This record gives sequence, structure tokens and C-alpha cells, in this order.
Amino acid sequence: MKKKFTLIALVILAAVGTLFFIACRQTPEKEIEITVVDWLIENIDQSFWGGDAPASYCFIDFNLQYTGSPIELADIEKVYIKKDDVMWDISLDANSFSAEDHLILSHLERLTYNLYIPHSIAIGTYNFEVKLTNGYSAVTSFTVPAPGSTTTQGFTHVYTEDLSFSPPSAYTPMLKRAIISGGGVYSEDTITVNFSSADNLLYSGRLLLYSAAGDMIGISDVFRNYYGPINAICNSGNALYNNGANNQINVNAANISFFDSSNTMDDIAGCSIFLTDGAQYAGTSYIYNCCSYSAIYSFD
Repeated sequence: MKKKFTLIALVILAAVGTLFFIACRQTPEKEIEITVVDWLIENIDQSFWGGDAPASYCFIDFNLQYTGSPIELADIEKVYIKKDDVMWDISLDANSFSAEDHLILSHLERLTYNLYIPHSIAIGTYNFEVKLTNGYSAVTSFTVPAPGSTTTQGFTHVYTEDLSFSPPSAYTPMLKRAIISGGGVYSEDTITVNFSSADNLLYSGRLLLYSAAGDMIGISDVFRNYYGPINAICNSGNALYNNGANNQINVNAANISFFDSSNTMDDIAGCSIFLTDGAQYAGTSYIYNCCSYSAIYSFD
């Protein structure tokens, strides 16, 4: 009898082992590795929000590139971003994930950091975790530098011009928003916009173009070409002034990219000035990590 029970036990163990082996083959573990962290710090005027402005006008957002097992949106449980004592837990949607391009977040989550000192954002080391539904977590850390630099330069935060008091010494200014002094659609379908900026972080920018309904419908060419020269649309190609002097931008249909091919110059009713840093990468390509959006200016 004892031998009989032993034989039955062995048969059961063999069956369980076979089922476990089959299950493992049918549901392989998915693992990924975060390989690149892209970041962007934004200084956005309240008019961008259409009357529902957030408490802070300074934001940071990220884009994570990954390699490893093929995954789908349903395979990602959460994305966690941690900075000091602050933690964001983010649920992705179809807009913030691309299996084809191996991208997570896609710069679509604008994060605010310190509401005790509004209009500021932390720089320095951020920690990232992408948790999959199978329990696996891909983790990495990344150091966000100061505007116009490739290091923090010893600073811990950046702040916008909206801050109403003197910040702590470890805070450094963010790229300021442009001030538009005039503009409109003139003869021969040319748009002329005048603006100024007194900020040595300024390196390039472009026009953001709006319809009468307040929708962004297109963008202009950049003010500075990708490898350094000033574009002819900016002060006739002579300079991009960052000392408070007037900059004049002249664009026509050839200098504008519409998001919808049905739009024309006749649909443009206003603009915003989008400025960027980028001097820290000069001579290699036009890359920027800090940007500002001016107040939206309506053409007469």
C-alpha cells in the first residue's frame, strides 16, 4: 500500500511539473530597460490655459525610451517619478505610450513640484520606475541640469518671473517669456511680430499661431537654424537679440507649418512667442531643454 501511495505522489508531482513547464513557456516574463531620459522645463503664460490656469506656471515633463521585451500599454501598471520627498504615480494612456517607438510618457505629463514656492520646479536627481503588470520594474535615475547648462551648477530649483518674492539662493531663473509689442497680418500675406527678451538664456524660438477660436493651428520656422545661423525670418537674419532690444519676425506661408492642411494664412488670428535655450549644445544641433510661452497676442 505504501508503494502505491508513493507511485501516485510521483505521478502527481510529474503532472504538476509538466503543467508548470507549459505555463512558463506560454507566459514568458517581460522585462524592459530604460535607456534614455529626455526632459523639458516649461514656463507657460496663464493665457495658454484659456482661463483655467494652474497655481504654478513652471512645469517639468519627461520622455522615457526603453529597450527589451515587446510590451503593450496593458503591460504597464504604473510609472513612478520621485524627487526628494515628492512622488508622482502616473497611469498611461494611448497618447503617452508608443510600442512602435519604444516611448513612455511622451512629454505629455506636465508636473508641478513645490506649491509652497509656486512657479518653481526642482532640478537635480530624479528617480524613475516603470512597473509592469507581471511585477517587474525598470528603474533608473537622471540628473536634470540648470537652464542653459549641462550641469546643475549647484542649484536645486528654477523659478519663473511670476515669483513675487526673492527666492532662496539655491534657486536659479528660468528662461523668461517674451514680451510682444505688436503684430499682425500685412500686405502680401506676411505676418510681422515684434517682441523683446532680456534674457541671456535665449537661443532660439518660433511663432505659435492661433485661430480666432483660440486653437493652435500651426508653427513658424525656428528663429535660429539648427546649426547656429540666424534664420532670415528673424531680424532679416542679422541677430536674435536677448538684451531687451526689439526683434522683428516676418513670416509668410512658406515659413509656416499648419497642423491641418486645410488651414491657410487667412485662419491666423494671433500668436504666441515660443522661446528656448540651447546654447549649451551649440555647434552640434539645435536641442533645447527649457522653453517659455508668451501671452497670446491677438492680431487686429
